[in-house]
Amino acid sequence: MSEIPNSNLTNIQYLESTEEGFILPPDFLGKLKVALWSVLTYEYCQQAAFVLVDGKQRTLISKVSFDESSRKGKGIDPPKGDLFQEIPLNFLVLGKTVGLQLTGLSQSLDRKNMKRIQRLFGNLESALFADTPSIHFEERNKGSQTESEAKYQTLLQNMLNAVVYHDRSGKITYANPAAERILGLTHEQIFGKTSMDPDWKAVYENGREFHGQDHPAMQVLRTGKPVNNVVMGIQPGKAKKITWILINAIPEISENSAEVSQVLVTFSDITQIKAIERKIEEKAAVLRSIIESSTESIWAVNVQLKLRYANTKFVKFCQNSTGKTISIGDPILDFVQEDKRDFWRENYQKVFEGEFLEINDCYQTKKGIEHYRVNINPVYSSGKIIGASVFAMNVTELEQSMHTIRRQNERFREISWLQSHVIRAPLARLMGLVNLLIDHSDWSQIDQSNLLDKMKKASHEIDKVIREISHKSEDLM
Repeated sequence: MSEIPNSNLTNIQYLESTEEGFILPPDFLGKLKVALWSVLTYEYCQQAAFVLVDGKQRTLISKVSFDESSRKGKGIDPPKGDLFQEIPLNFLVLGKTVGLQLTGLSQSLDRKNMKRIQRLFGNLESALFADTPSIHFEERNKGSQTESEAKYQTLLQNMLNAVVYHDRSGKITYANPAAERILGLTHEQIFGKTSMDPDWKAVYENGREFHGQDHPAMQVLRTGKPVNNVVMGIQPGKAKKITWILINAIPEISENSAEVSQVLVTFSDITQIKAIERKIEEKAAVLRSIIESSTESIWAVNVQLKLRYANTKFVKFCQNSTGKTISIGDPILDFVQEDKRDFWRENYQKVFEGEFLEINDCYQTKKGIEHYRVNINPVYSSGKIIGASVFAMNVTELEQSMHTIRRQNERFREISWLQSHVIRAPLARLMGLVNLLIDHSDWSQIDQSNLLDKMKKASHEIDKVIREISHKSEDLM
């Protein structure tokens, strides 16, 4: 192993090799040489090398160098630059990213020239999987099939989920097209970034800042353990809207050591899912508000008679009637007074068979006997009954009012009887006596004492009835 000459990539080990160490399709090998010579000549550098990238290790596949002796006679002076630059190439070999290393440049290449070179080498990808049935390192037991490689490449290029590789330092060394699309960045903008880059503007679901050291890739590099199902919101660059992604990160362990050589990160865009969840939550919040503000006790059970939902009104009712606090998942019949359990079990069963019930029931609570009017309805899902919803209205005050009305009506009937029957008898007698006095001009012929006694008696009877009517009317006021 030797350090890469003139490298601006620190601590990178360079594994010396040649194309003889590989079994490569001849067509690819030939086109690779042509491409390398083309870049060497066009960019006028000392060396162009095609390498595999594995964390901080680089394995040489093929290289071409400026031949000073052959060029001198043609009047071509050797390159005198001393800059080094590595350009990522957008395809994989044996599951590893590949790169082009240019040594002896007089100036660094800009993005436009880097993109041109990436397109040039991108044309070689089809040749990589042609002609021969396999391509592999001798050190890897010569077991990697070109067909599998081709399928792997096709999968990476066309899959909807993003795939990103981070090297040991946390820098991004590969990103598939889905990653570029989801992040809204080009490959050049993504390549070389780390999770510590402030341009990500990452946040948690609660809006709190998602610090770079806590990103899944950095956690994997720090702990060596996979990190799964992390939700992150990002606003890369000048993006105004948050893109929500679901991230999984797994370590890839180096064969030469037990250390993490790189981190494979996959993520998917869940922005639309988050928007739908937000709308569902908003509607659920409105529904909860309506249910909680209801004067009814509302609850729902599944067909196993386990509680699925309960509003605060029902929870308080259970506490008042049984002295116990009910929770989601509890058997509903455990919170019914023992003498009523069979009654409720039968009614639930009727509802599970498709009936809609309205029943009246009463319960002994800390406040006394309370009366309820209860509606029990089946709950359907995909045409199948999965439970029951229950709405119980406390009608105790209504029952009391109805009882008062019934009692008053009874009094009215009694008063009406007194007025129409009882008071009429003495009143008729009194009126008869008065008529007798009017019809007889000679009072001397009438037993005045007896007549007055009868009038007095009739008057007392009338007074008694009037007093009784007044007494019965007192509760009606």
